[in-house]
Amino acid sequence: MFRIKKIIALIALLSIICNISIAQYRAARNLPRKIVLLPEQPPRSIAIHFPDEGTAFSMLPEQSSWFLNLDGAWNLTVFDENKIDKNFAYVRYDASNWASTNIPIVLHDSLMTNINKTLLLRKVIPIPEYWYGLQVFLYIENAMPELNIWVNGGKIGKAAQANYHTLWNITPYLVFGRMNAIVLEAKLDEAYLINGNKFVSRAQILSFPNVSISDFFIKTSNTKKGLQFDLMVHAKRYLPDIDDKFYITVGVYNKRKQPLFKPISKKFNPADDSIMHFSAGLTNYEWFKPDSAQWYTILISLKNKDNEDVDVVKYWFGLRNIEKTDTSLIINHISYSFDSLEFVDKNTIHVDFIKNKKYKWKAFKILLPEKMNNWNEISGAIARQVILYRNYTPIVAWVVDDNLPYLEKIKAEITRLDGTRPIIEIKPNDVTQPIPHR
Repeated sequence: MFRIKKIIALIALLSIICNISIAQYRAARNLPRKIVLLPEQPPRSIAIHFPDEGTAFSMLPEQSSWFLNLDGAWNLTVFDENKIDKNFAYVRYDASNWASTNIPIVLHDSLMTNINKTLLLRKVIPIPEYWYGLQVFLYIENAMPELNIWVNGGKIGKAAQANYHTLWNITPYLVFGRMNAIVLEAKLDEAYLINGNKFVSRAQILSFPNVSISDFFIKTSNTKKGLQFDLMVHAKRYLPDIDDKFYITVGVYNKRKQPLFKPISKKFNPADDSIMHFSAGLTNYEWFKPDSAQWYTILISLKNKDNEDVDVVKYWFGLRNIEKTDTSLIINHISYSFDSLEFVDKNTIHVDFIKNKKYKWKAFKILLPEKMNNWNEISGAIARQVILYRNYTPIVAWVVDDNLPYLEKIKAEITRLDGTRPIIEIKPNDVTQPIPHR
């Protein structure tokens, strides 16, 4: 009996020591107690994050230390499904005999003869060691539908609507401070569903803190008191046990870095999954004009209780007001016929924020699934386009075909996501005879 008690006591002591050791290890490495894995994220505005306001002000988005551009050289090959080497997604796999290609990738006719085979796109990149403790996401735009995504030998999931865009949390699969392998896999027979047979048009890796800005929506409107600026901000936590106090501060600045209004700050509770509203009246401003683009800088800063920057998002936008008539759009009190608009879609639009560049007002055509029999897929396609581009100032209208099934439901969904722009109906494959949305 005495020996049994001693064994039990020894087991209890070892358990305590092990728990203390694990706790010390987690504290030293700042490891979360539980990884919350959210593989495919809901649609959102894609913006680059910065660690502080100083670097956000002084650097271009692509210069952020929290951003990796994956455009450039990738390796590409085609396999029979039953002959694929299962090690293709590991870093040490020898892909020297694969073809070399660059994003954006357009499938050549020579590849299209390999129908029903598997197309693999592979890139090995270093992930910075100082990213340890951040959430890391893989962003893919205009890829093939039904895209399988692999990271370091593990298949993290399938992006069912990657032909729009997809965002994946790849944090648990990465090795920080080392090389990491990313592989995109798709069936070649699905390439025909995409205009131009594109495989991928953009790939990026974005990182941000465990509490960070998730999404935002910029609106301006005319009121009796003048021009009104409104910003909806959604911030979130990626680890469940974060309950510290935070503040979100919003400021808008001109090209001389002068604020248009006194920055607004509000308390933020990480446990509260809600959208925060910031509003301010504008008095001293310039309209955005296509021939003289006036970009304003918006900074959305997440600060801790000590007023230290935790996460900062920078975005450029212009001020404009849109009204519609039966034959034209009135933008900033100037009338533009429908024929004068540049009609674009997700495959043809080029988003940039260049000063002193001449822009054209753009009407964005919403592209929908080929098979219009699943409302969830339809609404998902709408969201992945409207939410991604609704903050881009040169877009002044959404465009849909006038013969679509669920047409009224589609228009209502677009308006729900963005009520600041009119909807133009056109005949299929014809952008010269638009019918204004009434």
